[in-house]
Amino acid sequence: KTAAAEFDIKTKGAVAGGKVAKLWRAKKDGCDTCGGTGYKGRVAVAEVLTMSPAIQKLVFSAAGPEALYDRAVAEGMVPLPLDGLVKAALGITSLDEVLRVATV
Repeated sequence: KTAAAEFDIKTKGAVAGGKVAKLWRAKKDGCDTCGGTGYKGRVAVAEVLTMSPAIQKLVFSAAGPEALYDRAVAEGMVPLPLDGLVKAALGITSLDEVLRVATV
């Protein structure tokens, strides 16, 4: 089960685990622990495409990228920007960092 599967965006704000998510910012000047970056450690923001029979058929038929993407999302692939936004909403990273590394 992915974090995105537990995440729901409502009209009144982001809700994760039944609580309204709080988005964090990295400390501007950082500290000795983070080397002045505002971040410590790394976390992957990822988009994983599973080669299902339906996607394989699309690939072999030279389908366009939109068709492949739509099918992958329909089969449960979490798009890269959404994975980043979920991690920001869960407090794993900041929204600024997600916007820096993932095109939204």
